[in-house]
Amino acid sequence: MVRGQADGQLLSSSLMPASLPSQQPVIYLRGLAVATLAEGTDRFRAMDRRRFDSGRRGHDWIELMQPTATLSVRWVSSVEDIPLDLWARCFAPPLEGPWWYRTLDRSGLESQFTFAYAIIERGFDPVGIAPAFLMDVPIDLVAPPMIARLLWVARKVIPRLRYQRTLFVGSPCSDEGTVGLLPGVVLAEVGPIIHDALSLRARQVGASMIVWKDFPDTASAALELLCASRGLFKLVSYPGTRLPLPGGGFSTYLQTLTSHNRYNLPIRREKRNSNS
Repeated sequence: MVRGQADGQLLSSSLMPASLPSQQPVIYLRGLAVATLAEGTDRFRAMDRRRFDSGRRGHDWIELMQPTATLSVRWVSSVEDIPLDLWARCFAPPLEGPWWYRTLDRSGLESQFTFAYAIIERGFDPVGIAPAFLMDVPIDLVAPPMIARLLWVARKVIPRLRYQRTLFVGSPCSDEGTVGLLPGVVLAEVGPIIHDALSLRARQVGASMIVWKDFPDTASAALELLCASRGLFKLVSYPGTRLPLPGGGFSTYLQTLTSHNRYNLPIRREKRNSNS
């Protein structure tokens, strides 16, 4: 599960619709990805712009008929819909907690991501939180160059070919994906329940793929079981990047940039401010 030089290439080819096994969901592990096409989803209809919460704000209950009948999943659309004490118990440091997801909720990224949160409950007691987000993934971002060029031309006739609507478990900006669980509750137990809820959700919002994104090696055993029981497959995820942060503040950071990047940075900031 160590990333290699071919990380991006493997992920790109695997995300192409023609290369995905029919009716197979997707999961991203950290360094690997596991994936599936959402069952019963029309790929072209999956490109439609729809709200992640099916046009409703607030709670959306999904009771799942599983062997462990006491477990269920409830969807909410905001960090504020989840009690702080549950966040504290499920996402204790060093995990990114409610401050992180609240920042994403308020960051003005609606044009790129739609956030939601699955609350796992045993009976009426919450036992876990699974952050999720919806994204229209640009196919030319992950496709091999030749196919990307063809898609670039075809988009003029069929614009929906440019994107693949995907439902992710995890965070678009975190180093690792996390399903926060109370002590005594394990991912191997709740993983199938969460994935079945994701499958229902994917059909509601027109997502043709489900991805468990960038999960750590400690989750591998549980996700192996999920692959076997729900027909998911692994993909290599995007390579990680580390950037040094020199001391001295923003002005010191600017001094580390090339003259070209220093010149363009104020222009990009000005454009961003004018658009906000």
